[in-house]
Amino acid sequence: MRKLSSKYRNSVPSIEFMEPPAAVTLASAEIRKFLIDTITKRETNLIISTMRKGSWIIDDILNTSDLRIEHYTNYDLEKITPSALSGKHILVFDDSIKTGESTLSVLSKLGGLVNVCVACIAINDKALMNIKEKCSEIE
Repeated sequence: MRKLSSKYRNSVPSIEFMEPPAAVTLASAEIRKFLIDTITKRETNLIISTMRKGSWIIDDILNTSDLRIEHYTNYDLEKITPSALSGKHILVFDDSIKTGESTLSVLSKLGGLVNVCVACIAINDKALMNIKEKCSEIE
C-alpha cells in the first residue's frame, strides 16, 4: 500500500485560490483519474468497495466508463465464493481510511489472495502503519 504520489498531489492547484464549484470539480476529476489509472494499470477485474462513499465513487466510474469490472461491496463479500475470487486482480477501495479496521476486515475475508491492491483517497498515518504491519504483502 502506498500514499498518493506527489505527481497527483501537485497537479491539483491550491483550493484556497479557487471558487468552490471549480475546486470540487477539479478535485473530483483528479480522484477519478487516480482511480481509473490504478484500475487499468493493475488490470483489475474485481473491485470491493465500502458501503460508505467508496461504493458511490466506484459506481460512478463504472457507470460512466467502458470499464467492465465486477463490483461488490464489503457487505456482499460473504456471498462470493472463494473460487470466484481465485485468479482475479482485486482492488479494495475505501474513500477514507481512519483506523484501517474495515479494510483489514475485507482483507482477512479474502484469505491471502495475491493479486490484491488497496486504494483510498485519504488515510490516517496510524491506519497505514496498522495495515502494513498486518498485511505487508498488500500493495
